[in-house]
Amino acid sequence: MRQELERSRQELMAALRETERARTEAEAALRTKDQFLARLSHELRTPLSPVLFATEMLSDCTDLPANMLEAVSIAVKLPLLISGAANESVSN
Repeated sequence: MRQELERSRQELMAALRETERARTEAEAALRTKDQFLARLSHELRTPLSPVLFATEMLSDCTDLPANMLEAVSIAVKLPLLISGAANESVSN
């Protein structure tokens, strides 16, 4: 009986060590994922800022032909959509 209890205790301790190892590994993977997504978001947003600024300035021009204003309107929305997707990927 005592041997059985000792064997069960050893198995339980081994399972506990394995669980702790798996938890530590999962936490490290989560940190790595978060760092990657933060870097990706930054790399996407940084070049989009001047594009967004330029397209917004163009959209303020009233003397552009209608087809150009429509193209500028679309061009203003794209960086915002990409930036929003980048932000969403970081928050999830």
